[in-house]
Amino acid sequence: MKLIENYMAKKLKAEDEATKRYMAKRDATVTFPEDVEETKNIRYGTGDRAIMDIYRPKNMEGSLPVLIDFHGGGLLLCEKEFNRYFCAEMSRLGFVVFNVEYPLAPDHKVFEILGETFKALKTIGTLAPNYGGDLARVALTGDSAGGWLALYTTAAWRNPMIAESLGLTAGSFDIGALALTSCMAYTTGLNPKYLMLRGSYFGKEYRRHPFMQYTDPRCKAVTEALPPTFLLTGNGDYLREDTLSYAKALEEQNIPHKLADYEGDPKKLVHVFNVIDPYSDWGSKGNRDMAEYLLANLD
Repeated sequence: MKLIENYMAKKLKAEDEATKRYMAKRDATVTFPEDVEETKNIRYGTGDRAIMDIYRPKNMEGSLPVLIDFHGGGLLLCEKEFNRYFCAEMSRLGFVVFNVEYPLAPDHKVFEILGETFKALKTIGTLAPNYGGDLARVALTGDSAGGWLALYTTAAWRNPMIAESLGLTAGSFDIGALALTSCMAYTTGLNPKYLMLRGSYFGKEYRRHPFMQYTDPRCKAVTEALPPTFLLTGNGDYLREDTLSYAKALEEQNIPHKLADYEGDPKKLVHVFNVIDPYSDWGSKGNRDMAEYLLANLD
């Protein structure tokens, strides 16, 4: 077990350093859009990472739908700034966007992290009208591990049984649509990459937790709680099969959804390509398709 922990620690450090190098290079070459207003580091709780940024068009007229975004990073690393340009682009496509940071595993297990996402949503329920957000039209999105958080935050928010298993209660607004990019849908089961991380995510005594009965995202308690759902991947995405499998499960259960599975140069359609580079041809297309689906299902 110690060997596995040491291996994961080294891998995590290497990935964190690579992410920071990417962000530094990106920020040195990309200009933030002038037509988007950015409000930084709004608190929704007391933890170090209980902060979020807000994006809205500078020349917006009237209210816009609310889009709440959770960044990826395997639940182990990354920060909201990684998704900064993606959130700005989604704002330009017609949303008031809340870019939420959250505590990370292994110091915080998923049960606590979901409690924090609920706090964020309740704070957004108070703040959104002040920024022109329409709480009658709310969507969630997330990429990779953020997709898992968006999926389970939505399911728990809309199914009181799942919320109760976490000791949570939802707020007053509904979540009317969901978008999952390269979603890390399956954290249980026999997949080796998740077996090694299960202790980091759920802790040693996770089997006893009442939430565990819902951790297969194909279970009806989860799927029947989902609003219309957009699933995005591409043929260079190392979690593509997770997205294809989950889309098939939703189809078999007659859950409203749309699968956007793009075929092209695998080097351009990598994992979370639309978040990494929302200005590329494929990234721009993916985000336009996502926005179109969400807006159509929020009206």
